[in-house]
Amino acid sequence: SSGINAEYGGRERNVWPRSGDDTFDQHFRDVFSRGFATRRMLAQSVVRCIGQALGHPELKERFTEHEFSTLGLRRYPAGTGGRLTELEHEDSTVTILSTFQNPGLEALYGDKFWDVPPSGEGFIVNIGTLIEDITDRRVKAVRHQVRQIEKERYSIPFFFNPSFDADIGMSLTGKRTRAGERHKIFGEWMREYLPGVEPGLLGKTT
Repeated sequence: SSGINAEYGGRERNVWPRSGDDTFDQHFRDVFSRGFATRRMLAQSVVRCIGQALGHPELKERFTEHEFSTLGLRRYPAGTGGRLTELEHEDSTVTILSTFQNPGLEALYGDKFWDVPPSGEGFIVNIGTLIEDITDRRVKAVRHQVRQIEKERYSIPFFFNPSFDADIGMSLTGKRTRAGERHKIFGEWMREYLPGVEPGLLGKTT
């Protein structure tokens, strides 16, 4: 038993946008489906490399299903004044991010937020709080925020997450994790974490 109340949904139905142009809509779906597969493969490689580097190749076994992994398209409105459009936070596990030629992403290093160069045609790989926790802080999470720029800003984040029933209560060396003080499996932790960074995504279903 997962311990999650059935009235909460962890995987929403995927609703593809419709433009009225069937050819365009099919192309859009094909492009995003390929993009999902590419980013998933890269994220799996990141997890595998972390596990091997730390002498714990079994880390990848916590990501067997990864049914909470998502790919999104985000639009940030243009503005002046440099206000924050995303407050400082840490992602969950591994994020593969495309920011194209758009600045605005800032990462905390020491006691200061620094501009992160745009990804261009590549990717930005961001390590999240659970990886830090599970690796006994040997791999550090990246605290970051997004600042508004003077033009519309687009990004494509892919969030790669463990299996719903993955054990997050113990680290790779068998120590109790910070997450494990409240939750044993990833699905329980995610239900608490996600509304804080994505309000409304885990509301009650009707």
